[in-house]
Amino acid sequence: MDLPDLSQWEVESTGWFNLDALDEFGMVRIAAAKKKAKKKAKKKAKKKSKKKSKLKAKLLR
Repeated sequence: MDLPDLSQWEVESTGWFNLDALDEFGMVRIAAAKKKAKKKAKKKAKKKSKKKSKLKAKLLR
């Protein structure tokens, strides 16, 4: 068993672990996908709360 190259392990400090020794682009892609998912979830939540406040406004009238 030879040691993996360090580029796979540098990412550990950022909360990543050696996911089957993914290449750096793989890591970047995953990070981007996570970011996107987070953004999407935020947007969804915002939409939901907007809908709720609209409903509340209707009820208060």
